[in-house]
Amino acid sequence: MAHNQNTDTALGTNRDFNFTLVTNAPDEIWRLWTTPSTWGAWDKGLNSALMNGEMELGATGSIRPLSGPTSNFEIVSFDPQNAYAFVTKLPMAQLKVERSFNRDRTAFSHRVSFSGPMAFVFARMFGPGFRKALPPTMHALSTLAEGA
Repeated sequence: MAHNQNTDTALGTNRDFNFTLVTNAPDEIWRLWTTPSTWGAWDKGLNSALMNGEMELGATGSIRPLSGPTSNFEIVSFDPQNAYAFVTKLPMAQLKVERSFNRDRTAFSHRVSFSGPMAFVFARMFGPGFRKALPPTMHALSTLAEGA
């Protein structure tokens, strides 16, 4: 994945996009990523998030965006200290968020994708705004982590 820290929109399409930044605080990034109660402090599109139990494969939680209804999510992949992904179900579609480090943990990436029969509708409705919100969200996470 290319490092795109100088762009103001995530790379990709409205249906599948990502953003990558370099960090000197990977352990703190991981701690913030895996503590949903902190997500509202750095995610520019969220009011809050809650996890039901520990962050692990199969765990569930909920996300309350700044606008719109609260959504449930499930952790669908989990590689401790390296990567995880969660899925939010939408009507006839799903939103997948993948967060990962590169091999030497000097860069971290956030990927968002829509899939399913109605993915094109959600990509059209939410993709442009999400793509614009991802860079400031990642920069806020980086600033918070590197200031810790």
